[in-house]
Amino acid sequence: MAKVLLINSNRFKHPWPVIPFGLCYIATSLELNGKHKVSFLDLCFSKDCELDIRKSVQTFAPDVIGVSIRNIDDTGGYNVHFLLEDVKNDVIDFCKKEFHGPIVIGGPSVGISGIEMLDYFDLEYAIRGDGEAVMPEFVNRIENKQALEGLEGLIIRRGKKIIQDTEPFRVQDLDSLPFPQPVRFINLERYRSFGSALHVQTKRGCAFRCSYCTYNNIEGKKYRLRDPRLIAREIEILVKETGIRHIEFTDSIFNVPLSHTKEVLREVIRKNLNLMLH
Repeated sequence: MAKVLLINSNRFKHPWPVIPFGLCYIATSLELNGKHKVSFLDLCFSKDCELDIRKSVQTFAPDVIGVSIRNIDDTGGYNVHFLLEDVKNDVIDFCKKEFHGPIVIGGPSVGISGIEMLDYFDLEYAIRGDGEAVMPEFVNRIENKQALEGLEGLIIRRGKKIIQDTEPFRVQDLDSLPFPQPVRFINLERYRSFGSALHVQTKRGCAFRCSYCTYNNIEGKKYRLRDPRLIAREIEILVKETGIRHIEFTDSIFNVPLSHTKEVLREVIRKNLNLMLH
């Protein structure tokens, strides 16, 4: 059993702070599928990232650090803020200072520019695609001192050279993934005070080919649909556990395929949860 420190690096709070559900999925998969021990460091509201990282590394003594990176910039149009600079200065550099083992990055932005981000951060490993499957196997190989080459979804950089750049890994059966358990990993009090929503995916991937959109790179060009009954059950559990009734569907396009969307909404309505949906 390896010890994995997972770090939410997203500190951008407009229009509200985003609960790191993606990293919660990774944490749950590491525990259930990889049988590893997980410590979760959420830096969204941190007043001193260096101190919080140092404490976590010294207290937990991880074997691997995984850093989730959500956004490249704030897409503010005429006044764009390059968020990766903040991640580098406030998170990655301190991780490298306090920890000398393997650091792997993942998250939506890595699915877009993984190679460039490894170069920018001067790191060795990045995971593209569905990290719930790749991250446990990555940690298994680290723990057992096995070769990392050949692991789908993993980018490997040695020095200045990229020695592996595989396609993003896609989990075909999304219903096989465990539900996230944010109440186990995150202090939700601050998120609730800001009115943050619960993020739920009904599918991954997008069949459209819009030239301006990056979702094809992040999640693939085909729809992978979740069972509407499981979606409604996940929402029911999250609402009961968190007390948050504001649900945001984070699909690239929620209402395509329309038949699936209607069935999702029917199942949610059947639960009679009195939700705010958008």
